[in-house]
Amino acid sequence: MDYMWIIWLVLAAAFLIVEMITIALISVWFTAGSLIALIASLLGMSLPGQVALMLVSSIVLLTAFVLLRRKMGILPSQKQATNADALIGKQGEVIQRVDPVENIGQVQVNGQIWSARTDGSQAIEVGTAVKITELRGVKLVVVPFG
Repeated sequence: MDYMWIIWLVLAAAFLIVEMITIALISVWFTAGSLIALIASLLGMSLPGQVALMLVSSIVLLTAFVLLRRKMGILPSQKQATNADALIGKQGEVIQRVDPVENIGQVQVNGQIWSARTDGSQAIEVGTAVKITELRGVKLVVVPFG
């Protein structure tokens, strides 16, 4: 199959176009794998060997890249809390009584005022230090601190 190098070249170009559109640094490794298979095709390797070489080299390159980024600290190894999720575990202060029956109340956390509720059966009075345990919709779920 003397034309396989053309197919590998077209595949490499297609993967490169996908990479340019997505900018995810994933398709670029399949571009490299396709180019490696193209070279193998020009050297006379069998078609199953070319396909296997393309897949293995792409996966090895992708895995090495991800591990290297993680080791360098560029790619976080676990989910990072952002925005309101970052408030979970923080301490705040009740500025309007948090009443579990009426489902009303407000707390101040990091200088911001949030609507709050508690899952407890007792109301939490103004001035009480609270810990944020959860975010439900736009309300913080709080418990007395300590």
